[in-house]
Parts: sequence; structure tokens; C-alpha cells
Amino acid sequence: MGSTMMDTTLKQIRDLVAELKTDVSGIVEVRIHNNILELDNLFGQLECESKAEIPSTGAICATLMPTLQAYRQMFKTRLNQNGLIELLLEGAKASVNIGEFNDAKALYEEIATLAEDSQNITAKIEAIKQRGHLNSRQEQWQQAQEYYQQVIELCEDTNNKEEMANIYNNLGYNATLQGNFNQANEYHQKAIQIAAEADSRWVIADAHNSLGTIATVQADWDEAIEHFQQSITLYDELDDRRGMAQTYHNLAMAYVDCEQWEEAGECYQEATEIAEDVGDLPLMAGIYINRAEFFLNISSIEMAKTYCSKALEIFRKLNDKRGIAEAYKLLGRIYKKEQDWDTAEQHFNESIKLYQSCNNLLGLAEAHYEFGSMYNEKQEFEKAKMHFASSLNLFEQLKATEEIERVQSALGALAA
Repeated sequence: MGSTMMDTTLKQIRDLVAELKTDVSGIVEVRIHNNILELDNLFGQLECESKAEIPSTGAICATLMPTLQAYRQMFKTRLNQNGLIELLLEGAKASVNIGEFNDAKALYEEIATLAEDSQNITAKIEAIKQRGHLNSRQEQWQQAQEYYQQVIELCEDTNNKEEMANIYNNLGYNATLQGNFNQANEYHQKAIQIAAEADSRWVIADAHNSLGTIATVQADWDEAIEHFQQSITLYDELDDRRGMAQTYHNLAMAYVDCEQWEEAGECYQEATEIAEDVGDLPLMAGIYINRAEFFLNISSIEMAKTYCSKALEIFRKLNDKRGIAEAYKLLGRIYKKEQDWDTAEQHFNESIKLYQSCNNLLGLAEAHYEFGSMYNEKQEFEKAKMHFASSLNLFEQLKATEEIERVQSALGALAA
């Protein structure tokens, strides 16, 4: 389905959802019934027309279907306040999955208010947590932390240890993205401690996955692989396919970093198949971008371009600036490999601008290093030195030992 037709269909669905929400307040049953039938027809249209698109687009209908089911249930049961909360939660989730973050934020605020009025503490926790998740996805770290802290306080009041442990994992993940690895490690270890008290294997699996990521960044390969394998075992026992896909993805990246190419390829294949089956757009985009890098590393240039383009398409659909920056950085490396210097330079510049706009120090450090490497190959040594120096400064802030040594070596070679 073309993007214009997709946008039109989604707009019709959103408009109809708005009408249904108005109907709910007055329980206008005949109009609700007609609107549900029309909504059902639009979902069918979306499902049929999306089959010609990439798998990520085909997954949109699946993410929206629970919302339709909620409306049907609403018609049968004459929605009460808790029923309305469930309906709005499904609508918010659907908005997130099609990249309508502002709509989702407004819905979660409405849910939190309704939950407060009806003393539905579970729904209140869920709404506030999801607001934190949305701020995290948009790299609004301080706002995310404030929402997560509210959830922790609510969990303490209700002795909800599992959810509290889950939130500590989220705090750890955000700290990792900001380069605060020691703080991230503390958050994840606290999550494991609390989750063990609640006998929550899922939260423990998630924590090991995140600890593996931290160990990978810090070049502790054995520890990283051990954490990832523990995580995969737990996710498998829990039949959590999304968790398995995510961890296979992370394990593949660890194998790439220590140049175990065969193992990396196998893990990327596992991750891709599971993620496409689950239909998780952000996860698919992350796997695609890193699989593209894998193909670049083994000099399979066309496959690298293919997977990078797939990733960039999804990142743009989700308005994920950090993801778009990653894709531009990788495209710069790909065109550098082909010695298409002008195109590479254009992509590196775009990448740096985006990383700066979202304050992503790790991505910015890597982009400057790659830019410096390109100028080094072109024998434009002053420009190379400038970018290497910027990269070194950023990696020192992140205390990324191996990367610091790598950049220092590059600067030393320039001085020789």
C-alpha cells in the first residue's frame, strides 16, 4: 500500500476513534454499533492493502486490532469507568505503534486522571510508566526519570516489587544510553535483587540483557556473552519471543565486536526471524541497522545498503532521531568504503547534527571517529585530527576504555 493511502486509512481510523470516545460518554448505542462496523471495515482495508508493503507496515494492523476488540467489548458491556480505562490504554498503545506519540501522551494523561478518580492504582501505574517510556524513546531523560520515580513511589506504597524492579531496569537502560555505565549497572543490579524477592524471572532476564549490553560497550566480551546467554535461557523458558529476539540481537553485536563472524551471522538470523514474526517495529529497525553493519564488516556492500535502507524507513516512520542518526552514520561508512567521499561526508554531517540535537554522546563520539577515519584515508590530516580529538573527548567522558585507546592510536599515527 502506498504511503498516501496508508496515511488516509489511518486518519480515517483515528477520526472514527475520536467519535467513538465521544459516544462512550453518552452510550449512544446505535451510533456506536455503526461506528464499530465502519472501524472493522477500515481495519480490513488496512490489513489487505498493507500486504504489499515491507513486513513492518504489515504489522501495523496487528498492533491496532486489540483496540477494535476493545470497542466491540465496550458495546456488549455498556462501558464503565474501568472499561473506558482499558479502552483508552489500547488506543494509546496503538498510537505509539504508528508513531503518534503526542496522541499517546494525551491519552496516558487522561488515563492517569481517570485511574486516580476511580482508585485504579494498577492503571495509574501503567499510564505513568508508559509516559516515562515515551519520554525515553524521545530521549527526554529528565522527564522520563520523573515519571519513573512516581511509579517507584506508587510501587512502594502498594508493595509491588515486580513493577518496581522493572522500573529500575528502565532507569538503567536510560543511564546506558546517556553513557552513565556505572549508574546503569547499579540500577540493573538493584532490579535483579528486587525481582528475585518477587520471583520475577522476566525482570531478571531483562536485567541480564542490559548488563550484557554494558559489558559489550566496555569491551568485556566474556561477561557480555555470559549475561546474554543467561537472558536467552530465561526468555526461552518464559516463551518471551520479543525478549529472545532482542537478546539474540545484542549477542550478535557482541560477537561482531570480538570478530566472531560466523556466530554473529547466526545470531542476527535468529533475531531477524523472531522480530519479523513478532512485528515489533523499533526492534526490527534496530536489528536491520546492526545487521547492515555486520554486512559492511564482511564487505557485503549491497546487503549493507539494503538493510540500512530498511532500518532508515522504519526510523523515519517512528520519528526516531537517534535511529535516523545511526542510519546516516552507517551510510557514511558504506559510502566511505566505496570511496564516494562527497556522499559519505554528507551522511556523516547529518548524523552529527542529529546526535547533537538529542545529546547522544556515544553516537556522537562514534560519528566523529568515522568522519576522522574518512579524512585520514583522503589524507586530509588536519580535518582527521580535529574529528579524532572530538571523538576522544567524548569517549573519555563515557569512560569507554577500548574506544579511548583506539582513538589515541589513530591520533598517534597522524603525529608520526
